[in-house]
Amino acid sequence: MDKRIIGVWKSDLVDEPTRINIGNVLMEFTEGGKLIYKIFENENVQIINMVYQLIDDVIFSDQPSNPQVQKTKYKFKGDNILLLEFDGEITVFKRKV
Repeated sequence: MDKRIIGVWKSDLVDEPTRINIGNVLMEFTEGGKLIYKIFENENVQIINMVYQLIDDVIFSDQPSNPQVQKTKYKFKGDNILLLEFDGEITVFKRKV
């Protein structure tokens, strides 16, 4: 497993495609295979608890309460930028420190 994924990542709202396609999102990848996905909209926060697995350059994520595996390609740009590609759209996340 690529340990660089572990940690908290915030969507880069300066990047227009990221802002338009996913908005204000925080993702936390844990070493134990949990993915906590938080969507911030107005004053509300939606939390989606998922599990994930990395195989090659793909994140396989699933939401146990509503099973459906999603495949998302990923790559790093340096240590603090995570690029995700889903359905042909690339979104940018910055490591939160």
